[in-house]
Amino acid sequence: MKEINKDKIISIATLLLSALLAVITKDLSPLLRFITVGVIVLFALCYFIYSILSAIKIRNSISSTAIIAKSKKYINYLYKLCKANEKNLKKHAAANELKTIEKLNNKIVRKLTGKKVDLNSKNKQLKNLENKLNIKISSYRNLKAEKYQLLREDKLIIKFAKKLNGEQNLRISKEIIAGIRDLNRILLQIDQHKLRIKFGQYVVKYTDDEFIQLEAYIDYIGWTNILTGHINKGYKSIMIAIGLIDERIGEGESIPKNMSTEDYCQYLFLKARAYRHLGTTYYTYTSKQIDPIKYLNKALEVVNNNIFINEYREKNDQCQNKYKKLKLGIENNLLLAKYYSLKKSLNNKSINLNNYSLDSLIEEINQKINETNNMKKIDKHRLIKLLVLKNQILMNYKDNRFLNEEELVNNFKTIQHIFEDNINFDDAMEVFIKQKVQFVYNDVLKIIMEKEDWIIKTYIK
Repeated sequence: MKEINKDKIISIATLLLSALLAVITKDLSPLLRFITVGVIVLFALCYFIYSILSAIKIRNSISSTAIIAKSKKYINYLYKLCKANEKNLKKHAAANELKTIEKLNNKIVRKLTGKKVDLNSKNKQLKNLENKLNIKISSYRNLKAEKYQLLREDKLIIKFAKKLNGEQNLRISKEIIAGIRDLNRILLQIDQHKLRIKFGQYVVKYTDDEFIQLEAYIDYIGWTNILTGHINKGYKSIMIAIGLIDERIGEGESIPKNMSTEDYCQYLFLKARAYRHLGTTYYTYTSKQIDPIKYLNKALEVVNNNIFINEYREKNDQCQNKYKKLKLGIENNLLLAKYYSLKKSLNNKSINLNNYSLDSLIEEINQKINETNNMKKIDKHRLIKLLVLKNQILMNYKDNRFLNEEELVNNFKTIQHIFEDNINFDDAMEVFIKQKVQFVYNDVLKIIMEKEDWIIKTYIK
């Protein structure tokens, strides 16, 4: 059922009010009846004029609000195309198998949730559930790979629609997924969190690329849910990704047989990213269910894997920079988690079990700031977070050891400079989104027109 917007509610309310007043004023004198009806007509006319002016204003405006509104409209066009394609693909057996995996994983998640999660000590019941999950994951992968291979070999095996066959639908889904990936980050900028999650759900079901599937579980669904405060939903999605990765590489101590070094490192990269997201939930929403430090330490274990360091970090400058950004993000989140743990101890005047101190924390932050500034390509995103955290300590704990007004001002200037250099959301972004969605539609149309004469004839007319 479509959502009823504010304008529709006002329109319906106006009609009901008019009908009600007509009944109530039936016995009034002609003059009073004329005045009452006149007021209603005047109200309706004012509302009509207001609606027209608002539409013109939005259409002609170049404000951020208008631009975001237009961008959302274009993104919705892509979502409609996505849903139309899914109607054909949802009959795919591999997609249905996903529900079973998620149900099993939810059971594991309920066992793992708690204020202090110990990933190394799990009871027998949890082990049994994990074994079932791994079996199901293997079955799912084999089934999915088999079905997609069948589609590639014979386009007539599955006909999802009157005019489109399985091979065409598969190709169309690839074009849609490519468009979704290109617009992934932009969706956050235009406040399309719900659509980002829905796109992620589409991607995990219908992509035949394992890394794209994991990316969707971790970022599109997992991280977006965390950002919007749905910690448990995000946690579950990320745990599914970690389960899929572990099924492929185990503990990650050696490269499995028949797996390339490049693929192995890519699995490790995504696993570290997944644990980093779980560790981020604490300082974002101070979740009581998740212990961030444990997950961040897990992420550090992954990035410190010798094979990952030797085969990925040292591969080229691009990989080295990506590796540094990944590790820096984990260490930055760890500093934030330590700060909140220390702050809690100081506020409650309780014993600091972790032996953190403001002095050591400031020292670590300074080291990371220097490390970030020395990168070949500075990670401004992380630099801002580090500077903000340092300012937070300087401003909240104003004593002789930490109070430094000059340093505080310089930090503010650096942060402001980065923000000012960063591209703002403007009409170029809106036009790009429109162009990108149109580009996806054009690619889909090309696929349909290759063999469908009825489409060609329709468009010739």
